[in-house]
Amino acid sequence: MEKESEIVFPGDFLATAEEFISGYGVYEEEGNLYSAIMGRVVRDTERMMVKIVPVTST
Repeated sequence: MEKESEIVFPGDFLATAEEFISGYGVYEEEGNLYSAIMGRVVRDTERMMVKIVPVTST
């Protein structure tokens, strides 16, 4: 199940690499996952993946 949550900015801590694997817009550094882009965090608890959905303006 995917759950969208807060808006994050580049460099924001998201989770540890022990909890989730990194998806789109996420990078791993020293066992931690961080946002690479600005957007909404999506945590997929079935796949144990965290990714970022970019924020766009219209």
